[in-house]
Amino acid sequence: MAYTIWTTGACNLKCKYCYEGLDKPSLYMTSSVAEETLKFIIYDSKKDDELLINFHGGEPFLNFKIIQYFVTQLKEYYMGKKEVVFTVTVTKSRRGGLGNKMDILLLITYCLYDIMIQIW
Repeated sequence: MAYTIWTTGACNLKCKYCYEGLDKPSLYMTSSVAEETLKFIIYDSKKDDELLINFHGGEPFLNFKIIQYFVTQLKEYYMGKKEVVFTVTVTKSRRGGLGNKMDILLLITYCLYDIMIQIW
């Protein structure tokens, strides 16, 4: 089963071609919404052998603590029971993007199966 988790609508870039437009809502997934989402994923994916989680948003790494929460909780819950694959969709430009590079490096090293980076 695959799930896309929208960590934030916020984006620190103003890409003219963005399908979301230039004025994005600065909404961030809260810890209580993350907890309810986690419960739903665990309940909904009971019969699946593999779990795919894609983090998406405006810039998902702007809400890195929520990404950490999902990765930690799901890896711990399914350890030895089910394969959990994490992916993320982010943007990189000359003006920034990608959030804290050390956090991203650690996540990529230990958790992410795939990262799709849009470079402009």
